[in-house]
Amino acid sequence: MAQDQEEYNRYLTEQFAGYNSYIRTWIYEKFMHSPLKFLCFFTGNKWGKTIAVARCSGERILGRHPIPRKNVLYFTCTNDDEDNRHEFSPRDMKQMFPRTGPLIELRGDEECPHCTAPVEEVKRQERVIRFASGILPMEGEDSYHKNEDKVNEFESLEVKNVQYPAFIKIFPPYLIFKHPTTRVKNLVLHDVYDRGHITIEFTSFKQSLITKTGHSRLWVWGDEQMSEEEVSDAKARVVFEKGDIILTCTPIPTPSSHLSFYYNEFYEKARIYYRTEAVANKMTEVYGRTFGRMEETDSDMSCAVFQASSYDNPKIDHREVDELLMTHDDPVMNDIKIFGLFKQLSGKIFPCFDYHVHCYGGGNKEVFDPFRPEGRLVA
Repeated sequence: MAQDQEEYNRYLTEQFAGYNSYIRTWIYEKFMHSPLKFLCFFTGNKWGKTIAVARCSGERILGRHPIPRKNVLYFTCTNDDEDNRHEFSPRDMKQMFPRTGPLIELRGDEECPHCTAPVEEVKRQERVIRFASGILPMEGEDSYHKNEDKVNEFESLEVKNVQYPAFIKIFPPYLIFKHPTTRVKNLVLHDVYDRGHITIEFTSFKQSLITKTGHSRLWVWGDEQMSEEEVSDAKARVVFEKGDIILTCTPIPTPSSHLSFYYNEFYEKARIYYRTEAVANKMTEVYGRTFGRMEETDSDMSCAVFQASSYDNPKIDHREVDELLMTHDDPVMNDIKIFGLFKQLSGKIFPCFDYHVHCYGGGNKEVFDPFRPEGRLVA
């Protein structure tokens, strides 16, 4: 028996090796503990935003997220006052009611430790999560392999669809029931609590919105740049399940980008900003005022912005960033690619537009701050 248990523990250690290899950083912890509905990562290249959201998704599926309702499975008390109902994650339930066992099978006599009301499982209407990106997993594999000699990064499927490989890198393999195929772009997972399968639905920005409408989703993760219409559809998908929308993006302008929408709808309206020290220092240098690592606003929008630079990846040597990434001739583009700044949004019409050069503040001698719009004259 002892030998069997030892082998089983070794097996689990191997299965969770990818999951446990993730290094939790300060900004990841802020992301994990944010209760807001829109969670936006605007970061430099290679910070690790994709693997961060993949790891978070794994925690939610396994019932380990610190905010109960963000887990696929969670529980609530039945207090008559809905505003005072308490929610519990599977981890909370195991600690409070160990007799429910590893599958958390309620006996009907569990009481809320805060108000003594009965505790019940929240029944999900759907157990489907949406991962949206520019291309579907394995889409166009034949054409890709025929062009293996091409080195343009935009011709690489790995660059275009990173959600699927990132997720299976951190998720325990024994819990994967079915991988996506060329016909069905869904990843089907076993539920550790035996409530039925959990499905990750992969969608592409190229697909018609009509093909995506219909059922609810627990949460939606849009990698790179979703259009305004796609974000609007995502809102409708998560509203019933009290879900959230996660957006990950390095704000590099392209002819088909939706950066103006991202900037106006999320960055400017965010209720709270979390920045690494490297990003805060760079913004202070660029914009001429002090930016803190955490800043709250009076915005009513349930949106949090998370900013990190390429230097903040704990697995990348800073010298590699300097030697390989910080090589663009345009320092503005370096600020975008390394620190994830929205600097070139000011040049939507005039590419060389710079607030500091082309704006006159009407006699105001203070340093112009594009993050604090005021009356101005454009020269």
